[in-house]
This record gives sequence, C-alpha cells and structure tokens, in this order.
Amino acid sequence: MKSQMIYRAGGLACALASLVFALPAAAKPIAFARGTTLMAEYGGGSMFETQAFYAPKYFYSAGVSALRFDADESWRTQTQARVNYLAKRWNAPKSQANVFVYAGLGSAHNSVGQSGFASSFGVQADYETRWLYTSARSDLNVGLGQRIRVDTVQIGVAPYAHDYKSVATFFLLQARDLHGSLPGATASLPSSSTSSSSLPSSSTSSSSVPSSSTSSFSVPIYRGVEWAALLRVFKGNTWLEAGITQDRTLQAMLMFNF
Repeated sequence: MKSQMIYRAGGLACALASLVFALPAAAKPIAFARGTTLMAEYGGGSMFETQAFYAPKYFYSAGVSALRFDADESWRTQTQARVNYLAKRWNAPKSQANVFVYAGLGSAHNSVGQSGFASSFGVQADYETRWLYTSARSDLNVGLGQRIRVDTVQIGVAPYAHDYKSVATFFLLQARDLHGSLPGATASLPSSSTSSSSLPSSSTSSSSVPSSSTSSFSVPIYRGVEWAALLRVFKGNTWLEAGITQDRTLQAMLMFNF
C-alpha cells in the first residue's frame, strides 16, 4: 500500500511538472526560481514598456521597468524599481492558475517639462491549459498629479496540443482600456484685449496687434476600448506575441526567460 501511494504521488508530480513545461508562456512577472525575465511591449502607438526582473524564489521577483504613454504630441515616461509577488497558484493535472500582485516606485517626466515622484500598483490573474488561455490585468500608474489605469483582458485558444520542446501557437483576442490623459502642449491663443483708441498714433498701432496668452489642456491617451487580434508563438524560454489593433496599429510583445 505504501509503495502504491509513493508511486501515485510520483506519477502526479511528474504529470504536474510536464504540464507546467507544456503550458503556454504567459506574460508573467515571475518565470521560475533563480530565473531572469526580459520583456518589451509595444501597445498600438499609445504605450511602450520594457521590464527586467530576477526571481530569487519562485514566489517573488524584483527589477526595473520603464513605461511610456503617448497621445498626439504629448507623452509621459515612468521609470521605477518594482517588486512582484505570487499571491496564489493553483496546479491541477490539466491546468494552472495564478494571481500576481506588484508595486513600484520611481520617477516620471512628461512633454510639458514636469518631473517628479511616481508609483505603480497592479494585479494580474491568469488561467491556462494546453488548449485555452485567459488573463485579466489592471495597472495603476500615479505621478505628476495624474492617475493612469490600464485594464487588459486576453482570451486565446490553441489549434493543437504541444509540449515544452515543440512550438506552441495561440490565437488571442485582447481588449485594453486606458483610463487617463496627458497634459497637452501649451497653446498660444490670441488675446481679446485691443486698444479702444482710434487716434492714429504709434502707440495705437502697436496696441491694436492682438497679444497672446497661454492655455493648457489634457489629451486622452485613448478613447474607448482598444481591441486587438494577436498571434502568440512560444518555444522553450522565448515568447512572441504580435498582431493588429482595430485602428490598424501594431501590438507586439517579446519575452525571454533564462
């Protein structure tokens, strides 16, 4: 009886291990213990992000990230140190689910010359099998008196089963909602004050020219939900995702784990 229990436990452990290696790579901030993750993402012309993390243990990692938001001629960058924590993981014979939380501290700069302290907070949940992938993520970026929240949901299906040594392919649909705006460039507006004098003096001539004043405004990063159709290709520790948004702009992500 004891030997049968040991055999069954060993078989279950092998099944779980094979599942972990066979599952599609998700954009997770923690890959494995003593592992390094490098990631770059270009989001439809409205955002660009790079990350580098090292995980001393399987449940946490630390590193740096750089993020940029763009809207028309306005932009904002945020560079920070970040810590990621695996809050919960569920392993089953044919599936895996995770919940990650993370936070960062750093600095922000924008196109109107402002600089200052910045912070970020986020949560990510995902569920995956060899055939199905789903994830939901929310990131809040705070700095320069503004809050920018990015909510992203993905669902994908695989046309065939795969293992760790083969190429995995997933077709995904992504919905992203960017809540926030950027300060627009200061606009030069004509002043309504002119000279009331009708005397043809030199002072009247110069005062009749409209003076200028300045006015600032905010530019939404994106209006509405941005949809994207994506193709994900994964093999070993290399992961590529690319596609096109509803506005016919590029959405792409590249990740390495080693």
